[in-house]
Amino acid sequence: MDIADQMTTLPTQKSIFDFSEVDANGNAISLEVYKGKVCLIVNISSNDAATLGKFKQLDTLNRKYEDHDFAILLFPCSQFGPRNSMREIMSMIDKEHLRVGDLFQEIDVNGSKASLLYKFLKAERPGNMGGFINCNFTVFVIDRNGYPVERLNPNVHPYVLEDTIEKYF
Repeated sequence: MDIADQMTTLPTQKSIFDFSEVDANGNAISLEVYKGKVCLIVNISSNDAATLGKFKQLDTLNRKYEDHDFAILLFPCSQFGPRNSMREIMSMIDKEHLRVGDLFQEIDVNGSKASLLYKFLKAERPGNMGGFINCNFTVFVIDRNGYPVERLNPNVHPYVLEDTIEKYF
């Protein structure tokens, strides 16, 4: 299913593998490329005071699990503050020599313009906000079959996040 079709289709998909998203370079990517991997899907910001610390945490996870089938998918979102610049995000990542994951184009995670991927994630793991995401760095853990199995708040302790990831290897 291409991205234009996704925007007009109700989120009836069964896994993240039923979606395509646009990467930071403007390429449409079928999320099927993540089949067999444990994934984290995270909405991010470049303008949040905690961004660099969160990016360093993601870098640590990527390095720790580089020998596992593991991937982090990052989706910039400006619904919780100033608009993100892809250039700023990429510059911060490059400057710090971070391997934070696969970067995608900016999306909305809430409201009528929310991406269908996020509508699906929130329907499957609504969290304690009734399906609403209230800030950046909300983490969805995806099992090897592409199913959202956990939703973690941005303040989750790194050890809890690691333990959660390791349950699905």
